[in-house]
Amino acid sequence: MRAFPILCVCLLSGCVSLLPPAAPRPQNIMLHPDFKFSAHLKPVEWSLTIERPLTTDLLDSRRIILNIENEKGIRTLETLADIEWNDRLPLLLQQQLISAFEQSNKITGVGQDEEDFQAHFALQINIRTAEILLTGASQQKALVELSARLISKKDRKVIAQRTFKKLSPITERTQKAFLHSYQHVFGEIISEIVIWLFKEGSDAFKKEGSLNVL
Repeated sequence: MRAFPILCVCLLSGCVSLLPPAAPRPQNIMLHPDFKFSAHLKPVEWSLTIERPLTTDLLDSRRIILNIENEKGIRTLETLADIEWNDRLPLLLQQQLISAFEQSNKITGVGQDEEDFQAHFALQINIRTAEILLTGASQQKALVELSARLISKKDRKVIAQRTFKKLSPITERTQKAFLHSYQHVFGEIISEIVIWLFKEGSDAFKKEGSLNVL
């Protein structure tokens, strides 16, 4: 009778060691691309809302996608271990687009579509691809492809549409090199979208007069 409680204590004290160790939490990485604009970029008199970008379920996440080709030419999708974005990719891209327009100091107003402030235009983005391409033993690139639409807030008419695609070589197969290349390619593609949109928006603004804000 006395041995029973002692055995219970032994069993209870040993239960903790039988549990598997907790998996380490991935490190959160922030997207901080560098934007480059022409010094001749002219100020505009219109405002813009940026809608939350659309994408696939795979890319609507914090995961960083690896597209790996084996020696037989077969590609598989994996995720970069131990690190992830600090937010879902569409939200990160939306915020970086807003930051790019703000840093240009050329636009009257810019913000999220969810803020419901009055604007002349809306920017729709579809994230088609955002991944690290690994081919063979030493070839690797960061690839981002975005589809952009400039929409009139007055009647939801599509004013302009274009697809942007950028590749950035990766010097070595390390997480640091992957992220550096990703930051570079996002900086290039966002800068190109901003410059394109300034031109298309300004052309539409002049053509339609003042374009009543809704």
